[in-house]
Amino acid sequence: MAKPEDIKALLQTLVANVAQKPKAQDAVKKWVNDYYGKIIAFKAGDQDFFLVFRPDGSASLYDGEPASFDLYIRGDPESLLNVLQGRARPLDLMAKGKIMIWGNFHEAAGFTQVMTAAFLG
Repeated sequence: MAKPEDIKALLQTLVANVAQKPKAQDAVKKWVNDYYGKIIAFKAGDQDFFLVFRPDGSASLYDGEPASFDLYIRGDPESLLNVLQGRARPLDLMAKGKIMIWGNFHEAAGFTQVMTAAFLG
């Protein structure tokens, strides 16, 4: 059974991979484009985390709730981990009430491209 710490560890790995992989940095730059940044927030069980992606291609992970977000994903740690690892479709888990997503779904596509570049690129 996944715990909030598992989500945080995966997100820390994402941030480290973005810092090390030029393709991931390029994906961040393309996604952020002319904006000041993108914020993806997560609530895993009782813990909150958020990622900040910047125009220079960098990413950071923070504990807590952001003041605002582009995309917010909330759910039990197991469901969130399955979504982030590509083992479950977000819409399927939303239909089952396992996760909730707020914000601009267009941002999910950009976030997916960054995840793919960071872990597979």
